[in-house]
Amino acid sequence: MPLRITHFLCWLATFSLFFLHGAWPTPDSNETHYLTKARHYWQPDFGQGELFLESADAHQVFYWTWGWTTRVMPLEWSAWLGRLLTWAGLAAAWQYLAGKLLRYPAGGPLAAALFVGLNERYHLAGEWVVGGIEAKGFAYILILFAVARAVCDHWRSAFVLFGAASAFHVLAGGWSTIAAFIAWLVLGRSACPLAKVWPAWVVGGLLAAPSIWWGVELTRGQEADIVAQANEIYVVERLSHHLLPERFPNRHFVRFLGLLAFTLTLLTGIWLLEDRDNLPNGKNPVPCDQTELPRRWDIFVLWCVGSVLILMAGLTIQILWHDNPVRLHALLRYYWFRSSDAFVPLLAGFAAWRVVELFASRGNWRAWGLGGILLAAVIWDTAAQMPHWPFTVPGLHTASVDARPDQRRNYILTEWRDVCRWARENTSSSARFLTPRLSATFKWYAQRGEVVNWKDMPQDAASLVAWWQRLRDLHGEDNPANPLDRWHDSLAHHGLPRLQELGKKYGADYAIVVYFDDTPRLTEPALYQNKMFAVYALNGE
Repeated sequence: MPLRITHFLCWLATFSLFFLHGAWPTPDSNETHYLTKARHYWQPDFGQGELFLESADAHQVFYWTWGWTTRVMPLEWSAWLGRLLTWAGLAAAWQYLAGKLLRYPAGGPLAAALFVGLNERYHLAGEWVVGGIEAKGFAYILILFAVARAVCDHWRSAFVLFGAASAFHVLAGGWSTIAAFIAWLVLGRSACPLAKVWPAWVVGGLLAAPSIWWGVELTRGQEADIVAQANEIYVVERLSHHLLPERFPNRHFVRFLGLLAFTLTLLTGIWLLEDRDNLPNGKNPVPCDQTELPRRWDIFVLWCVGSVLILMAGLTIQILWHDNPVRLHALLRYYWFRSSDAFVPLLAGFAAWRVVELFASRGNWRAWGLGGILLAAVIWDTAAQMPHWPFTVPGLHTASVDARPDQRRNYILTEWRDVCRWARENTSSSARFLTPRLSATFKWYAQRGEVVNWKDMPQDAASLVAWWQRLRDLHGEDNPANPLDRWHDSLAHHGLPRLQELGKKYGADYAIVVYFDDTPRLTEPALYQNKMFAVYALNGE
């Protein structure tokens, strides 16, 4: 089979795998957050006056490059088109990197299958790579291309690509750049010394500079106590599952250490076998000299080790400043565990198939046994990663909805869509609502503004503190006996007179109340009601 067709089929297989893994019904976890804000960026009258939409924009490169699609097509179309382009780009970058690290192109899709499973199940802090449309998806495309350039000692183009990735997502790209700098410092200087590489650092820095500036602007010029309060809310109250190691479940540490042990075992196998596999092979289907593979793997491994060093730095921060919460929260807000969650599974996926290749190159039967075990794991994992198939049909409460917390009552059910449709069709475009705390999809379905929800957290310090105060006002329990029960299940707890006061305070015209079996019903007539939700006017209608 011609080499081009082989590479195309491998790309198609990888793309199909990413599609099967990430094609949840829209909107996915962060799509409401990114695409509604992107729409407001291009159409300021959408959600005009809403705290989240009008807060500082930390991902303006993404909003500028992709947000325009929300003006010319529905949000759902923008999400699907963005997903397809992201997965296609990730598959292309993946296969490009596979061509630098593996002898046979078919190893790319197989490594990708292991990667998505390991990334899904063995992360420490919850980072994912293949999913919905958002800024870091574009960043990871550029990161994979950059790593492929780096392992071939093309450090100048690599650092430019890392800078472009940082422009889309300053943390995902920034940590990747630091890991690459570690690899260059140890191994890359001999091939690309400082005199040659520094112009690429300048270009990469210029590409990343706007996003770095917007990140600095989130706290610049704000009072120290406001910044400290915002950092505490960000790290402890809202994102502790990503940022605060003391809050990570013990099982996360156990499984991540298991992944590290598995990866180290694979690397040991590569290092023991590779010295007998470094002769050029004229029939090699990959256009690279096999004598270069050991060095390429050294650079690749060292780059992934850099991400582990960043993780260790985060754990060290937790230990050193445990008794200084202001300093601790200020430092931990930078996602120290993001890169290792992505790149250790990346290393394991490629290393597994490199071991298979090394055994197979000697005609060793163990290669087929190992490959069969890995392939069985791939089939099992791929099937396990598709609880969303077939797609959820609106109106059917299927297991696929209940399989994922952020797709459950978060509001893909027919009753929720119905109340959102009523709001869109029966209220003015400038109307604002008090909504249930977890109703992250209200703006998506209703196309109307809301006062606050749990998902849509602003990034700048002042808005973040205001957001937290709104959550406490609308949904907080005054003196909870159990800290885990600090939130009301329903706005009905307030009663309509209090909801009217809150509506006046925050400029809301309507309240959407969710009724569970044990929720006390408001006695006042509702403007709209179904089995689960009711809409009440707050301005005397």
